[in-house]
Amino acid sequence: MDSPTGYILQTVFAFGGGATDFSYGGPCTPSTPAAQPSLPSLVLRAFQRVPLPVSELSIQPPKGKTLVGLETIFSTKAAPFTKTLTLLNRQVQLRIRPASFVWHHGDGTTQPTDWAGKAWDHDDPDIDGYITHVFEHAGTVRPSVEVTWEADYRLGTGAWQPVNGTVTRQGPSTDLRIVEGQPVLNGY
Repeated sequence: MDSPTGYILQTVFAFGGGATDFSYGGPCTPSTPAAQPSLPSLVLRAFQRVPLPVSELSIQPPKGKTLVGLETIFSTKAAPFTKTLTLLNRQVQLRIRPASFVWHHGDGTTQPTDWAGKAWDHDDPDIDGYITHVFEHAGTVRPSVEVTWEADYRLGTGAWQPVNGTVTRQGPSTDLRIVEGQPVLNGY
């Protein structure tokens, strides 16, 4: 017996009395159709799978060494970019950008910011314009940066809409030695 397209036909097997009886029942139809995921939720899932740039930590002073009590500068590179995807046979554009950063200093402290920082610039000596941390004890730490990304999307050439959710990625950690400075008198 064939069932109508889109239906599942129920088959019942009964065992007993040395014979096997079977009968075809009525079609099984769900009482409520399965909910289809909304476009915004599909876009969020797609955004969560987009390969994001790895946020490598830049530390100054360079060469993996700094001093106890010295303002150590942290920065990373995290630039906005676009990605085009196909969802449900429709072209979807994502405008992806960094939204926030959490700097893990490696000594148990963290520092949230809304920007990627910048490398030391001799023409801009105002230390308040940098992301810095002062280490209080000598030792070796493994600092890193965590970047949270946000996005807007649009279908074809339609209006941009915010993606309802963010994606956070932890960058790789790097070794940093913190040493005590030794005072030295010069010229005497």
